[in-house]
Amino acid sequence: MISKPQVNLQNARCTNDSVTSTDLTSTDTAKEKFIWISQILEGVVESKNEIFSLSKFDRIMTNRVGGKFLSIEIILLSFLVAMMIDIPFMAVGSMIPKLIGLPIKNLLTSWHVFDWLVSIFSLLIPNVLYFSVARAGFVFGVTLVFTFLEEVGLLARIAYQFDDILSKSGLQGKAMCPILMGFGCTIGAASGTRVMDNWGQKMLTMAVVWAVPCASIWSVIPVISKMFFSTGGTILVCLGILCYMIFMMWITAKVFEKKLSPKENRTGMIMELPPYHKAHFGHILSESVLKAVDVFVRALKTVTIVSLLFWALSYSPSGNIENSLLYKVGTFIEPVTKFIGRRDFPFRWECNRCSNTCSGDGTSCFKARGACIYVRLHI
Repeated sequence: MISKPQVNLQNARCTNDSVTSTDLTSTDTAKEKFIWISQILEGVVESKNEIFSLSKFDRIMTNRVGGKFLSIEIILLSFLVAMMIDIPFMAVGSMIPKLIGLPIKNLLTSWHVFDWLVSIFSLLIPNVLYFSVARAGFVFGVTLVFTFLEEVGLLARIAYQFDDILSKSGLQGKAMCPILMGFGCTIGAASGTRVMDNWGQKMLTMAVVWAVPCASIWSVIPVISKMFFSTGGTILVCLGILCYMIFMMWITAKVFEKKLSPKENRTGMIMELPPYHKAHFGHILSESVLKAVDVFVRALKTVTIVSLLFWALSYSPSGNIENSLLYKVGTFIEPVTKFIGRRDFPFRWECNRCSNTCSGDGTSCFKARGACIYVRLHI
């Protein structure tokens, strides 16, 4: 039973008035804090149970070894669920070029519009819409899953598990929450650092969060990677970027930890593990939709600019890729690319529909099967 608390905050104080902040260890600080909380909440909550114990799941979740493995499994499973949520968005998005590409091409051709404009509106724009929808779906899934974890109380326990690892770089386990938020939005992750204990921890967490690629960056990385590598190569590029992200986070923390979070000022993490409770699905859904719409708009702008740039570089009036500026730049830097294994730089465009060489501008397919629905650069 919950009753309205009658508390005089001015009289509520720690029991040990003679102890100064410089004399307190992290354990003493935690002890005094919870004594103060107990004084504030005395008589507010009435319960028949006087002794509370951890559940079997919480005993595993808070175990120093088993809890870390369980936390990693939860994070990986969360990303897997997010990808599964993204699958319908990708399926719908992939239908956009097929549904509107050819009709737009036929319409503009009947109006005798320039070929390069036909290529942009019938090929480039539909594929930009496809990719933007797919990325928005991914962000929707990630936000939905991780907001759910936060609502039910699991995210706080994951933060607790990673505290000893992050503390080696001057951070607290609480920093795990903004780091995971960074995959959706860097600005939102920076705002999430308000949960940190002091100014130095906030600044250090912000510096580390900026190394995390946000959803807008992830909307560009696969586009560029897919132009130069196969699907397997694109996956390796994404994994490499994740490894590089971890490395940069470690370097950033090591550079700034002495200034922002010196060892003598570290008090450890003091955080109450919230009880498990039902999630508010209305709030979770609305938050996820807002993030997805925001990412869709930003991805649409970014991918359009990048796609137009590469289209302009690869376009040639004759339809021959060898006459494009991109080809000339590629052959010019070929002596350099040989050192990274790219010996045969003369590349070709492949039709994603028939897997044969095409002109690259989407206006003709060398297998005479009509206009290419989607092309990718094959090196």
